Amino acid sequence: MIDPNVIERGAPIWVLAELFPPQGSWGSDEYLQLDAGRLIEFECGSLEIHDMPTPEHQKLVLAVYRWLFAWTQQLPDPGQVYVAPLPIRLWAEKYREPDVVWICSSRTRTDDYPDGADFVVEVTSPGQAARKRDLVVKAGEYAKAAIVEYWIVDSQQQQVHVGKLDDGQYLFNIYNTHQTAVSAMHAKLQLPLLELFN
Repeated sequence: MIDPNVIERGAPIWVLAELFPPQGSWGSDEYLQLDAGRLIEFECGSLEIHDMPTPEHQKLVLAVYRWLFAWTQQLPDPGQVYVAPLPIRLWAEKYREPDVVWICSSRTRTDDYPDGADFVVEVTSPGQAARKRDLVVKAGEYAKAAIVEYWIVDSQQQQVHVGKLDDGQYLFNIYNTHQTAVSAMHAKLQLPLLELFN
């Protein structure tokens, strides 16, 4: 049995947890004030805390960021391109932190954070639960939030899934290593996969 009052070097500070609301009782204001140095997402009063990303994951995230940022700078209104952690409000009581996100300048904000996005990218992480979250769960959530385009960089299969929102769900084109992924909405937005997975 754990005694929360025992002070032992290297042990968790169990009583510290009592200073925070229990799962299901968090408010979005409390969530947005967290400064944990970890990727934390929020839904209906509960926190979803993810593992720290691997160097390989971050390498892919930054490669996608540089590619997308360079392309948007050619537009009359480039908007902003961000990498996680940055909470994106999908709907009331639901925040996600996409690995890479493009926000047009006309998009509204709530609590200084964007309401939705115009283009999101997730890089898959190891493990079945993480893959399901990116390939299935987030696809449903981003579609519900009416995000027009969703890319999944599948680091395990070395593929890119390009999803275009169609009647409330994504239709995906899957590109393999020797192909060039092409945006469903912007034909000039192209990413050669050999440049990404090298």
